[in-house]
Amino acid sequence: MRIELENTTEIKHEVKPRLVIKFIQVPITDLQGLEIVFDLSVLKELSIGRSPENTIVIPDPTVSRKHAVLTFDGEKLVLKDLGSTNGTYVLLNNVFQKVNEFVVESDVLVRFGYYTITKLSLFK
Repeated sequence: MRIELENTTEIKHEVKPRLVIKFIQVPITDLQGLEIVFDLSVLKELSIGRSPENTIVIPDPTVSRKHAVLTFDGEKLVLKDLGSTNGTYVLLNNVFQKVNEFVVESDVLVRFGYYTITKLSLFK
């Protein structure tokens, strides 16, 4: 007896948005080069700061306890400074420029405080 099954099942690979944060420069050299990947379909908001209650903890005395936040609304990723003492800076035209709010569209270098530089890479 021979049974033929019709292949009606399609396998769909859902592309999940993700953010990769790479530490380029940080006071604790053991963290240099470290990459952390966040699934933005699960985490819609990532807090950044020196305090251990943040999603991304940066051990840098020039980074505020609650320094900045990254928010993903399903379409765009927004970096917002939370009134930090030493600022949030984005590399634009080869110069770090202070920002209050910035839309991350692809790869961008971000400096938190005076010493920590990260590379944010968004994949949708």
